[in-house]
Amino acid sequence: MSTQIHVNSSNLEAQINVLKNMESRWTAMNTTPPATVGGGASCNELELIGNLYHDIHTTMVQLIENTIGFMENTKKSFENSDQTTARLMENK
Repeated sequence: MSTQIHVNSSNLEAQINVLKNMESRWTAMNTTPPATVGGGASCNELELIGNLYHDIHTTMVQLIENTIGFMENTKKSFENSDQTTARLMENK
């Protein structure tokens, strides 16, 4: 029993481009938390929120970059597999 996987490479490429645009927008954002002046619990909490937001932002950029890499590798793998299959079919 054979399983077929249908891949629309042009759609995959379009989604990769969407992610690349998203990555460029996210990396252009300045997420450096502002310096807090003064003290007290409220200032400490605001500083913590700023640091957490920065960490979330950094993690999201990494996730987008990893997803782009995965999708590019998947596309390349399917294209190579398709070319190999086409060569084998020609030789029959």
